Amino acid sequence: MKKLFKILIFAIVAIATICLCCFLFKSDSCYKSVEVNGKKMGAHIKGSGSKTVVMLSDWAVDLPIDDFYPIWRDLGEDYKVVVLEYSGYANNDITDIPR
Repeated sequence: MKKLFKILIFAIVAIATICLCCFLFKSDSCYKSVEVNGKKMGAHIKGSGSKTVVMLSDWAVDLPIDDFYPIWRDLGEDYKVVVLEYSGYANNDITDIPR
């Protein structure tokens, strides 16, 4: 019974965490799907300054916005800031075109 309770608590925390991430990042109007070379790519876009900052993550980063969020949020007050999700990650289309 104790083990089942621990599993239930873990499941509730995991679901709450996923919902929070979806609320903060994906359901935000800043998340857009853009087309690059005919393929769908996710982009987190914030701000509307005259200069644009594009943030690209390293290999094997599933959600770059998780790493860049504090910088993205703060820079978005003065610049247009774009964090791209690479092809094949998250909900993005897979492509054979090199980065």
